[in-house]
Amino acid sequence: VALVIVVGGLMAAMGKLGVVSVSAEEVAVKMNYVTGNRTVITTPGYQIYLPFLEEVFKLDRTPQKFDMEGKRAFSYNHVPFLTVRAMDGSNFSFDELEIQYAITPGDAGEVIDDSGPGDGFKREWIHAFARSILRDEFGRYSAVDVADPTSYQAARIASEERLREMLGQHGVELIQVICPKPRFD
Repeated sequence: VALVIVVGGLMAAMGKLGVVSVSAEEVAVKMNYVTGNRTVITTPGYQIYLPFLEEVFKLDRTPQKFDMEGKRAFSYNHVPFLTVRAMDGSNFSFDELEIQYAITPGDAGEVIDDSGPGDGFKREWIHAFARSILRDEFGRYSAVDVADPTSYQAARIASEERLREMLGQHGVELIQVICPKPRFD
């Protein structure tokens, strides 16, 4: 009896009693370690699992905001502003650029595979792709061309398409890129 109480107390302290609550802001993945199967849970409520044989990982499904502004990084979703070298060799920057993204709920299993449990998807994929893709697409134009709204819009749309494709491979959906007009040196 004492052993059952100790084991039960340890399992309760670790949150491994076999019941987990999934909120409306979360998506969960139930991993079965015996069969290797995984089940994506998109509906909120309590989920039952078998401790030691299964585990439930919860991910934040709310829209996220990746800010590129300021001179230093404050978190993995707030990094320094974007500077771009134009095709003609000049530089321009975007003082406040915002990228909105979220997990694709049905692809939560791929998010776990690629980024691990928790907030790994916030640290990994948007960070890896955003700055390089935006620099590539806006850098295709000269400073004069980027000042033209047509070229500016074409670069923004091309950036969104490439980001959408790259992030989608990892279970992350691009919602939109909000780009202000560039500031020239």
